Amino acid sequence: MDGWLRRVTKAEPAELRASLYSFAYFFFLIAAYYVMRPLRDEMAIQIGSKKLNDLFIDVFVTMLVLVPLFGWLTRSFPRKKLLPWIYGFFALNLIGFFFAFEALTTQPDLLKLVARVFFVWVSVFN
Repeated sequence: MDGWLRRVTKAEPAELRASLYSFAYFFFLIAAYYVMRPLRDEMAIQIGSKKLNDLFIDVFVTMLVLVPLFGWLTRSFPRKKLLPWIYGFFALNLIGFFFAFEALTTQPDLLKLVARVFFVWVSVFN
């Protein structure tokens, strides 16, 4: 298959490998978002439709803070080192959210707070 793909694309072996890695990276990133988006929407429903404006204001303010920070990080560190750390951070956050939701099933007020944070977090992940 490798030879066929190189003949069709007229790519060098290193270019083909990089293209396949890029495709897999983008595919899994989009797949992760499309898995989490319905969960995010369910969190908004649990919080209440009247609070939807507040949720998007929270997203806006969070992005105002984090975008300059992310810009500084990308300027200060090579992407090859930065991206694994960022995605490791997001993976650990997912594990943390799992345990938080499991632990707070009997405490509805705290559960709504975690749901609000999860909504903002998924929107920032996007």
